[in-house]
Amino acid sequence: MLILDHGVSTARHLAGRARAGLSARDIPAGLCVAEVDTEGPAEAAGLRPGDIIVQIGTAPV
Repeated sequence: MLILDHGVSTARHLAGRARAGLSARDIPAGLCVAEVDTEGPAEAAGLRPGDIIVQIGTAPV
């Protein structure tokens, strides 16, 4: 189980939008990380394919 502290701490802002540097798919438990961009914010935060994101900050996903 993985809880991200703040989307801003692991995302970059590009053209007014936050970019986390990952792709994920919905599963009953939350979001399953499918791919992580090399040298992106998600990789820097330690996310890896197969991680399950259940919460971002205080918001459940």
